[in-house]
Amino acid sequence: NKMSCVVMEDRLSFGVGAKALQATAYLGLILAENHPVPWCNGADGIFGLGFDEDAMSGFPGPLGQLIRGSGLANVYSLYVGSRMGADDGALTIGGIDSRLFVGEVKYVPLVEQGKYSVSAHALEVAGRRVATGPEAFGNMQVDSGTTLTYVPAGTFSAIKAFMQRHYCHMPKVCGADNATFFIRDDNEEHCVEAAALPKGYP
Repeated sequence: NKMSCVVMEDRLSFGVGAKALQATAYLGLILAENHPVPWCNGADGIFGLGFDEDAMSGFPGPLGQLIRGSGLANVYSLYVGSRMGADDGALTIGGIDSRLFVGEVKYVPLVEQGKYSVSAHALEVAGRRVATGPEAFGNMQVDSGTTLTYVPAGTFSAIKAFMQRHYCHMPKVCGADNATFFIRDDNEEHCVEAAALPKGYP
């Protein structure tokens, strides 16, 4: 995979008026790409929220700058929206917005310095246990910049078997086309495209 890129500098502003928060953002722009898998669209635009020390570019991220420059609490929350295609997603810096969730917020410790890496203990779908125990997951990295979920081979097989046992009525779960829903990564490059969540998924 070969790319031609440039790094641009811009100013970000969050909020309006005198209370607006501002930060410098360094954006990597891809000018040309030669991807080995022709049906993949390669890299997408990502607004990075990772720790500065995890940035491969060496440039600081905008989130840390906003928090350091404003005196806000070192907390942010990301609401991905109510449904596919909805435009109600939100990024809250310095705290949480209680209007966007139900129940209690639970904080878990990070297990790897400089990454949003947590220890997972169980996976449930619609109240049914699919996999359990830290060994089923390893250290899970929460990444808002990807739409795929990577798990060890045994957990992958358990998830696939569970879905095919309970959700075979959904498109691409069973049958010859299920390779677009379940991707067994044997050191190959794969991409998946989906316009919407399948009907009937909880």
